[in-house]
Amino acid sequence: MTEQQLQAKCVEWFHNTYHNERGALHCNNNNSHNKIAGNVARTLGVYPGVSDLEILVDGGRTVFIELKVDGGKLSPQQVGWRSFVVSRGFGYFVIYTLEEFQTLIKELI
Repeated sequence: MTEQQLQAKCVEWFHNTYHNERGALHCNNNNSHNKIAGNVARTLGVYPGVSDLEILVDGGRTVFIELKVDGGKLSPQQVGWRSFVVSRGFGYFVIYTLEEFQTLIKELI
């Protein structure tokens, strides 16, 4: 399974399970397909290393979720992003499976 496939499964499960919370889960489109698209994305505020998903949780909290498969590791840019958001008091999680995602979301909501 690719990270894109895992993300699609996670988003589908979330949308089917939490109908009233759909807008709370947000995807960051930070994987450009070519240099032109990447340059356009940067002008629109896309930043390398930003987590794949964000979720707004009760109490005004925001949690960042990075998806990896097959033991994937965070890139240096992703490590920097994790340090940035954690230093500001936000939650950051690395998820490897749909089941891990489901458990996290059930704990957060």
